[in-house]
Amino acid sequence: MTLSKDTERCNQAKVAVTDKDGNTTEYTAEHIIIATGARSRELPALPQDGKKVIGYRQALTLPEQPKKMIVVGSGAIGIEFAYFYNSMGTEVTIVEYMPNIVPVEDEEVSKQLERSFKKNGIKIMTSAEVTQSRYLWRWRKSLR
Repeated sequence: MTLSKDTERCNQAKVAVTDKDGNTTEYTAEHIIIATGARSRELPALPQDGKKVIGYRQALTLPEQPKKMIVVGSGAIGIEFAYFYNSMGTEVTIVEYMPNIVPVEDEEVSKQLERSFKKNGIKIMTSAEVTQSRYLWRWRKSLR
């Protein structure tokens, strides 16, 4: 059930949700999950085809584990998938446009996470941009 984009207040058993018209409704439950949602953003240079270039939903249900994977973007979801697939033995490279991974976090947190990921074999490219992609016999990537 989707309630709203705006939450006014929440306690252990109750959440009050205000809709766009200003009407507030209270919901009660034994357990309340607040899921902010997520969407893959399709990049012009990297259109998703659901097979070779996938969004996070397809990454949850891959029929077989890939040998190599490039994760474009290092927000929370990208970082989680990079960690998960690396743990399972996939060779993972993270490509991040900003100077640090998890760019919305404190820089020291970002640097520590980067050290940890590199120690565990995850390759990280920061200040990098995917400018084009194409599939010949294997994927080729162009980064700037």
